[in-house]
Amino acid sequence: MRQKVLQTKAVYKAQKGIVIAEEIADVLTDFGIFDKIVAVTVDNAANMDVAIHRLQFVKLGCFAHTLNLAAQSLYSLAIMSQWIAKIRALVVWIKRSSMAKTVLQEKQAILKLPQHSLILDVRTRWNSLHLMLERFLEQYPAIQAASLDQRLRKPMERDRLARFTDEDLRRAEDFIRLMRVMYTSTLCVSSEKNPTSGQILPILKKLEMHFTVTDGDTKFLAKNLTDSEKSTDLDCGGDGDENMEGMESEAEENVSQMHPCKTPKMTPLEELFADEDAQKVTPQQNSMSIQDQVEKELHMYA
Repeated sequence: MRQKVLQTKAVYKAQKGIVIAEEIADVLTDFGIFDKIVAVTVDNAANMDVAIHRLQFVKLGCFAHTLNLAAQSLYSLAIMSQWIAKIRALVVWIKRSSMAKTVLQEKQAILKLPQHSLILDVRTRWNSLHLMLERFLEQYPAIQAASLDQRLRKPMERDRLARFTDEDLRRAEDFIRLMRVMYTSTLCVSSEKNPTSGQILPILKKLEMHFTVTDGDTKFLAKNLTDSEKSTDLDCGGDGDENMEGMESEAEENVSQMHPCKTPKMTPLEELFADEDAQKVTPQQNSMSIQDQVEKELHMYA
């Protein structure tokens, strides 16, 4: 996939849909390609909807942005925000205290844990809450050990961890299992070098199955899945090439600092569909023609 920047210019008018449409039209006309546009990928902002409608282009919405909005609706639930706030307070305290960071590094070495810094989530940064909780769980033994160190035995510091209960820990573990698929899906469709629109329907089907309540779900998971279904609509197509700055670099950091592994690391797409790929292909499926396989695939996502 090729990318070209046609023009960069300052716009001093209000960023309304009409203004954006006029600016885009001027650029495309200058390059003589206005009539050659097939589709446009933009975020879900209302002014962009107005602009694309006014230009009479086909809008291919940003699926990664839609996934992020869906995740945000889950994060805002009261049952989630209470225990997440406890973890966030601990992370903020450790990151602001030079002594706490030093003690944490010592405990990491003793416990043979990865020398990772804690991550503080930022609401406007995609997947940052997932990354914060995942890193917190990874380093939880070191955090517990650090809290018992005499250099950090002040009452206020000790109480921060005491307020984090075993039930909160179980919820964090459930949350990671629940949202890992959402995180991986975002990485799959956040590519700047390859088109990803062909992945959307399979990923959407995967997410629908993953977020369906089953008998084996804990009460916490079942409650969140039910609430998220009421407030979230994932039936939105689009490309995901608009990658939030820092998201992929954060994922790369997670991988680069992990202990060496004998098996090669899977790509996000391979990880997402690992269960499906592990299923054995029957002789009947092998005998199907490519056309029949394509028609079967299309029927599955119709």
